Amino acid sequence: MKEEVKRLPIEFIGKGEVKGFHFTQLIKGEKACIYEVLDETNKYYEVFRIRVFLMPGTKEKYESYPKANSFGLWAWTFRSKERAMLRFNEIENT
Repeated sequence: MKEEVKRLPIEFIGKGEVKGFHFTQLIKGEKACIYEVLDETNKYYEVFRIRVFLMPGTKEKYESYPKANSFGLWAWTFRSKERAMLRFNEIENT
């Protein structure tokens, strides 16, 4: 039996430090994901490794969207979709 994992949402509105930002999943691979992010004046792309965590105190597993301190480690931000795709492909092909 395959273990159930709560998947990242296709679209969501940010909270906290990204309150009001609109996030839309563009591509999801086996290892990585790209979200288009829109704030009041900018559009950019976040690429990150898909990471699965265990919900504390439960047996529920979930895919995690990176927090600010994850960027530069397992998540990256790009102004162009083309550069985001290059990073996505690097992750998927390693």
